[in-house]
Amino acid sequence: MKRLVKCLFFVLLTIPGFSQITPIQHVVIVIKENHSFDSLFGTFAGVNGATSGIISSGAVIPLTRASDTPLNYGHTWQTFILAEHGGTMSYFDKTPKCLAPTYSCYSQYLQPDIPNYWAYAQQYVLADNFFSSMNGPSYPNHQYFIASQAGGAVNNPISGWGCDSKTTTLVQTYDPATKTYSKVFPCFDYLTLGDVLDTANISWQYYAPTAKVAGYIWSAYDSIRHVRYGTDWANVRDQKTFEADALAGRLAAVNWVTVDWNDSDHPTASITQGENRAVSIVNAIMQGPAWPSTAIFLTWDDPGGFYDHVAPPKIDGYGLGMRVPLIVISPFVDTHLYHEQASFDSMLAFIEANWQLPSLTARDASANNLMDVFNWNAKQSKLLLQPRPIPKMTGRTKALIRRQQKNPRESEGDDE
Repeated sequence: MKRLVKCLFFVLLTIPGFSQITPIQHVVIVIKENHSFDSLFGTFAGVNGATSGIISSGAVIPLTRASDTPLNYGHTWQTFILAEHGGTMSYFDKTPKCLAPTYSCYSQYLQPDIPNYWAYAQQYVLADNFFSSMNGPSYPNHQYFIASQAGGAVNNPISGWGCDSKTTTLVQTYDPATKTYSKVFPCFDYLTLGDVLDTANISWQYYAPTAKVAGYIWSAYDSIRHVRYGTDWANVRDQKTFEADALAGRLAAVNWVTVDWNDSDHPTASITQGENRAVSIVNAIMQGPAWPSTAIFLTWDDPGGFYDHVAPPKIDGYGLGMRVPLIVISPFVDTHLYHEQASFDSMLAFIEANWQLPSLTARDASANNLMDVFNWNAKQSKLLLQPRPIPKMTGRTKALIRRQQKNPRESEGDDE
């Protein structure tokens, strides 16, 4: 596999010149956790949203108001297939932890619950036809953020999540051609966007929780052998340093940001606390020197088992997965809703188009590259927001959070 990666490097080196074609010199992809579009923006004016949902009996029930610290619903590959029920989006009530009589996965936040996320959506661009790349949980979707593939992985690994895991660690994979499952060690060697950026001498940094910090499971490059055990591991930085780097002008051309558990929006953590961290990240970019030439893509890695009424398009044997929100924040956007189909692969396609880079897979090669989101004559203003008080948690919620931080498999809602 290493020989294949080297061969691909050689091919890339033969491609003439990589030059930026837009005013965007910095891209920041901020990855939050586990919310569907309807759960966050289903009541936003003008979107394709829902305030009710269908259950397996055919009955239509209202979406109730979600808690600041919601339950963690099942969201494996198998669970999402069950919930979709052939595209009817009507079997969420049959999924783990979404049980009668409350059916609490049929719930959503209102503007007063997440006013700062709504403020970004109101001033910049909110996409309502944006899908996770594959119908699975965090592990495979985080791989799509860096590579437009996941090596066939469709679920979260048992135990550790990367090349530095115990040798007994396995992740479930699926072969659409044979419709068979297998399990492999979660350490791959496929080409990533970081490799392509290296070849083009374009800087990149991946901000993530460090080892032994809750949230290290989402550090996607830990699963890429030639990065984890190569010189590029120096590009994987502690997420705690992001704001300081942004303020000091140390952003790379391409940046990914994943945050620790408590700041991630992942149930059962407080979504107010997660929103506060997003505000801190965006404020730092806006107050730093890179803001005039930056595009921020703020999104959620999978729908987390929350109801969504839109059946995802099926473009290959892995996805697309269910809808999640995308907010695009930049000086170069007019305030509007974006209704064109896109996915996580689209953000890679944007970077590839912006710097005239080759594609990684058929996914990003054919994806909407989001160029039509932008208006290069726009002069959108900064929106500096303030953090909000975090609602007091019950003792039971605190105990749940502590337990889930210690058990990533449970924390990610695995229900195989």
